[in-house]
Amino acid sequence: AIFAAANANDFTAAATALASLTGAWNTYQTGQVPPLLKAEMARVLALLETLVDGQVVADTRDEAIALARVIVDLRLRYQPIAEIDQLRLDLWMAQVEVDAAESAFGDIRGDAATAALVFDRFRRTLSTSLAGDVAAKLSQLSAAAEADDAVNAALVASQIRAALSVGWR
Repeated sequence: AIFAAANANDFTAAATALASLTGAWNTYQTGQVPPLLKAEMARVLALLETLVDGQVVADTRDEAIALARVIVDLRLRYQPIAEIDQLRLDLWMAQVEVDAAESAFGDIRGDAATAALVFDRFRRTLSTSLAGDVAAKLSQLSAAAEADDAVNAALVASQIRAALSVGWR
């Protein structure tokens, strides 16, 4: 919700979503939470609050993804690793879209390389057809990244997200 609100430049909605999430986190963290994830969540929430207050669209979207990564890592305790890795790949594709909007070509190359590694961890859990489709799209993403083609990189990333249909948001 924070990511979507920042995309829409609706920082009232982003602040509301952040307040709701912060409240949920305050309750959740009273239980047993891995210390490194607890510290990272505190760091990202504080930064996100500053960005939402300052109405900084691009950085808010980046930190919303960072926050989602921490939440996905917390879910490792309850979900199979392959499901978590699919969510992680979706997050990397969202990151490609954000980085493409900023024409951050080096970041797009890094996103594509990391996404390929994440995909390799769970590709065997997908149908042969879907795994082949995602692998081909990741190759297209890598080619677009190497060519500094932000528009095509964003397009391919959105196609990968649609193909997997696991969306983190």
